[in-house]
Amino acid sequence: MRSPIKVKSRDFKALSAIKKIVPPQSIIHSFLMLDGSIEFGLAANDRYVVAHTNKYVCYEFWWCVKNNPRRILEAVKYLEPIQDKNVFYLLQENWPSYRDPYVRSALFLLLNRYSATGKISSGDFNLEAYRPTDAIQLQNMGFQNLHLLLDKQEDFTDSINEINGRCDYILIPVGDYTLNLFEEEKLGYEDTHVSHKKLQTVFENTDKKMILVYKMSSKLVMKYRQHNITYINKYGRPVSDAKNAEEVLIANF
Repeated sequence: MRSPIKVKSRDFKALSAIKKIVPPQSIIHSFLMLDGSIEFGLAANDRYVVAHTNKYVCYEFWWCVKNNPRRILEAVKYLEPIQDKNVFYLLQENWPSYRDPYVRSALFLLLNRYSATGKISSGDFNLEAYRPTDAIQLQNMGFQNLHLLLDKQEDFTDSINEINGRCDYILIPVGDYTLNLFEEEKLGYEDTHVSHKKLQTVFENTDKKMILVYKMSSKLVMKYRQHNITYINKYGRPVSDAKNAEEVLIANF
């Protein structure tokens, strides 16, 4: 199932490989919900997904998609096209201030599609990135096996220990690996801060089965070299040579 939200740092190809690790009818708690590409893909293939986010704007967008996608489409038609880059950059700064949640959701989509990086609150203006047909996909998102959950904890890893009920797997599609040298770097309204050091500590100490999805990084692989690592190439296929990998799956089981 194709998500209408595209974020370059989260353009994952590993869905097929994850499905081979996680059997059908498993209950998966996934964190850092943003574009939802992996989450919706798993839910559409007989896995039950609890999609966590601690960012209200992300939760609200998908809640509006679930409840009334046509209202978002109506707002998109009213707001498009964005042709002035100055208007685009102004919207990046203040889009959550609009009162109507469906207007905010429409801006969430439009800013994502016009952004060169796919970020909603940042990224250079790219007029050619948006296609009017992008919004149509909102009506095709299936929520039958996907439950949205807004966490209250500022640090998303603190929510992992508070999972209630059955949890067969924890899935964390992280994306890029950074050294967190600038802990106070400015984040967008939709961005969740990830302390990779703390995440590794949680990963190595939890008694739950956990899978991390990262973009390929040799430094990352060295840190997790004692764990089960699967290299994924640009076609989404497992490969044995790290030189051909674009993503890595790291499992603690």
